[in-house]
Amino acid sequence: YIDLGKSIVQKQSGLAPAQVERVIMERYLSSPDEFMDFVENSISEHERSLIEYQEKLGIFSTSSDIPGNPQTQVANMLMWTHYGDEFKGFCIKYDHRKLYESLQQLNSGVKFAWCKVNYIKTPHSVNFLDSLSDDTLDFLKSIQYKHEKWEYECEIRVVANETGLFSYSPEAITGVYIGEKMPEEQKELLITVVSKTLPNCDIFSVSMAKNTTEYAIQTNKI
Repeated sequence: YIDLGKSIVQKQSGLAPAQVERVIMERYLSSPDEFMDFVENSISEHERSLIEYQEKLGIFSTSSDIPGNPQTQVANMLMWTHYGDEFKGFCIKYDHRKLYESLQQLNSGVKFAWCKVNYIKTPHSVNFLDSLSDDTLDFLKSIQYKHEKWEYECEIRVVANETGLFSYSPEAITGVYIGEKMPEEQKELLITVVSKTLPNCDIFSVSMAKNTTEYAIQTNKI
């Protein structure tokens, strides 16, 4: 409790270590029970504030191409099944550098960061007490982990310090891939919108390859 109390008072007051130790010992010797209540209440409040901060974050999830695999994520059947509505949806390809830089430039007052998701066998643990002694954001590392079963996603997360809609440069979009099972009316509308608003963007249809001896995905430029 003494050491925790020192960390709490140090962070709250900014006093020199010698002053902090004197304050802590005076409070403890004055009333041990009140001192322990102070420490426990401070820890609870600190934990609550960290959770609230994390819940306010905005996260945009993307997938990078698979390392060492010549095929892109566009050819990932699991991604089309889980996130492309079984080929009834569409996929947007970004220039990740242009996307990130334009988010920073076009959204004044919003802080952005990006991180690669790590895939692990056991849950990542966070000790809230570690952040009592410094101002690091190590507790946020929890958003960088998923179970190894999701490794095929190769997920990259763009993180903002608030939620909402943000502006980014149209030049960040380099391609749109349309699933073969998208209803024709929706497909025509999507092609019209992309063609008018993103004239330099390539549009592709995506379908399961036919007349082959292996399961594969093929793309054809529209």
